[in-house]
Amino acid sequence: MKKKSFWEYNAPADSSWTWKKIMRFRHKIRRFIVHSIGNGGKTMAWYDNWHPVGPLDVIISRRDIYTAGYSAQTTVVDIVQNGEWEVPDAWKDKYGMIFDVCPPLLIRDRNDVVLWKSKDNKLGHFKVKTAFSDLSADIDEVGWAKLVWFSQCIHRHSFVLWVAMSNKLRTQDKYMRVEMNNSLKCPFCLECKDSHNHLFLV
Repeated sequence: MKKKSFWEYNAPADSSWTWKKIMRFRHKIRRFIVHSIGNGGKTMAWYDNWHPVGPLDVIISRRDIYTAGYSAQTTVVDIVQNGEWEVPDAWKDKYGMIFDVCPPLLIRDRNDVVLWKSKDNKLGHFKVKTAFSDLSADIDEVGWAKLVWFSQCIHRHSFVLWVAMSNKLRTQDKYMRVEMNNSLKCPFCLECKDSHNHLFLV
């Protein structure tokens, strides 16, 4: 079975909800994941982010890749030999922005390393805190955030409250959109289906 890049992989229809979500939003993290080249044997030449211009599949057409005799599994070591680009001469004219740059220095006894490139262009190992900060940089902070999250809060309570404030609780009224079930009743009043408004505002 041929190895396929995470960036071009299509999730099967029967994949889990979590995996489908990861596939849907992977483009948001692509620019943050950078490959530092060692021997070039584990980094995919076209799909991984190792070149200064970014992933090469965005620039080089798939037709050109296959016409030149390469494949999706081509690695960096396959296109860099003896300190020179090992690519068709026509590419050097057509894709000058790529091949005008000096190729990476390959070190035989050093493996490639995957790093996280933060929004301020600092390279380092992946950290959840850094990733969260970088990925949420474009999200506006809601005015009630500090009412939910504070130093003495009970985290599980704050989490439920945050979900409620975001109108994301799985209340009974939402199940009605999927299936008709008239037997559902609010466990407190037993008179009607529960909802965000019914639970927190009535």
